[in-house]
Amino acid sequence: MLLTKSNSDPLFTENEKLLDTNLTFKIDPPSLIPGVQVEVNLLCTFRRNEFPDMASVFSMIIAHSTNPTLPVYNYIASVNQVEGHAHNISHDIKIISGSVDNNGESSLHVRFNYPEINLTGAYMCEVYGFDQIGKPMTKYNSQILLTNNITDVYSLVRQNQELVSSIQACIQNQTGLVRPTRLLSVLLSNFYPPVINNGHAYYLTKNLTYFEYFSAQRVCEEFGGYLVELDDHQEFIFVRDFISSFHFSDAV
Repeated sequence: MLLTKSNSDPLFTENEKLLDTNLTFKIDPPSLIPGVQVEVNLLCTFRRNEFPDMASVFSMIIAHSTNPTLPVYNYIASVNQVEGHAHNISHDIKIISGSVDNNGESSLHVRFNYPEINLTGAYMCEVYGFDQIGKPMTKYNSQILLTNNITDVYSLVRQNQELVSSIQACIQNQTGLVRPTRLLSVLLSNFYPPVINNGHAYYLTKNLTYFEYFSAQRVCEEFGGYLVELDDHQEFIFVRDFISSFHFSDAV
C-alpha cells in the first residue's frame, strides 16, 4: 500500500495496515451519482480513551486513492494538535471542521460539493499519536466511495416499485383469505349444528322467529331459482323431520 503526502513528496510503502473499527470513519452518502448529487461528507472521529495503548493524539489525516484495489493514497485534509485547526490539502474539498482533543473526541469533517467521478475510490482516515514511552503509532480505518449510474438507479427504483406492488397484492390476497376464515366462526354460530345425510350437510338458522316461506319462494322464482332442492323422497323425509324438530312445522 502506497501513501504520499502531496504530489511533490516521495512515496513510501506500508506493508500492512491494521484497520481499527473503534476509529469511526463514515462517508455519507456511500455512493456517488455524478451530476446528480449536491454533496458528499466524510467524517472521521476518534476517542483516545477507547485506545489505551495511545497516550496522546497528535494529528488526523484523510487520504484518497482513485484505485481501491491497489491504492496509492494522496492526503487531502489534516488537523493537528499544534495549530488546532484543519488544513485543506486538496482543492476538491471543503473543510467543515477539525480538532484534536486528547480528553474527548477528535474529529475531521470534510465535504465535496457537486462531486464528480474522479472523487470515487478508497478513502483512509489516519490518526497519529504516541504510546506511553513516546514512540509514534498510527490508527487506521478506511471506506470506499462507490459510483452509480443514474440509469441503474432508475432501474433499481422501478424494480423496488414492482416489488412493493407485488407485496401489496400478496397482502390483499392474504387478507381476502383470512377474512372469510375469521367470519366463518361467526357465521356458523348463527346456525344449529349441521346434520349429515348422504354426505350433505344441512344447516338451520338459529333464532328464526318468523319464516314466510311463500314470500321466500316467490323471491327465488323471480331470480330463476328455487327455495330448496330435494333429489329424492328419502331426502324430503330427512329435511322435513329436521325442520320439524325445531318446531317449524308450518314450513313443512
